[in-house]
Amino acid sequence: MIELRNISKTFHKGTANEIQLLDRFNLKIENGEFVVLIGSNGSGKSTLLNLLAGTIHPDEGEILLDGKDISRLKDYERSKWIARIFQDPLAGTSQELSILENFRLAAIRGRKKGLRIGTGEAFRAEVSGKIAKLNLGLEKKLDQNMGTLSGGQRQALTLLMATMDDTRLLLLDEPAAALDPKTAALLMELASEIIKSMKLTAIMVTHQMKDMLKYGDRLVQLHEGKMIRDVNAGQKQNLQLNDVFTWFGE
Repeated sequence: MIELRNISKTFHKGTANEIQLLDRFNLKIENGEFVVLIGSNGSGKSTLLNLLAGTIHPDEGEILLDGKDISRLKDYERSKWIARIFQDPLAGTSQELSILENFRLAAIRGRKKGLRIGTGEAFRAEVSGKIAKLNLGLEKKLDQNMGTLSGGQRQALTLLMATMDDTRLLLLDEPAAALDPKTAALLMELASEIIKSMKLTAIMVTHQMKDMLKYGDRLVQLHEGKMIRDVNAGQKQNLQLNDVFTWFGE
């Protein structure tokens, strides 16, 4: 379970640019739940993901992962349990390393690393088997540099890499926004399938109206650092696109 208790975060304190993006914010997400996070620019969505990932820390409040307070852990200290997919396909991988080497780095994320990256035959076979399920033919190109792949291929591989360790929480930060519509649709189906099959807890930020309705068990809307809507799975099934358009016009 992920729980945020009375989280507040203010940027540029004491200056003319001071802005509070989260104000005594509370949210509880059960294990295996897929939450879609929506809101206008500046509503606090990205701040919330950054707080969960550990790239920033709250001014006040607690972040609990299965009852453990991780509020002050740095991003690399919590990376064993929390994985993040960024909007930019270049952000989640090392373009100068091969596909196999990228997967090895993902597999030892959050652990003490030695001087060598083990990429023996057993690991190669494991990675090949995972990638083969994508039907992209990349399982035959494990020694190819990641930087030579398309954005869609990299995002698909990043999703698989996110599940190489003891991941409990998957953060999806507009994962399909930089892709063409066809590739974006395929990526979202892949993400949904991985989340369900591995019973991951997931939080996705998206501005795509159709994705807001199609994916996830729960819809949470933020506005000026506060939760203004929390729509459960049953309620979400009855929503239409016009309903969501109306929310953003309020």
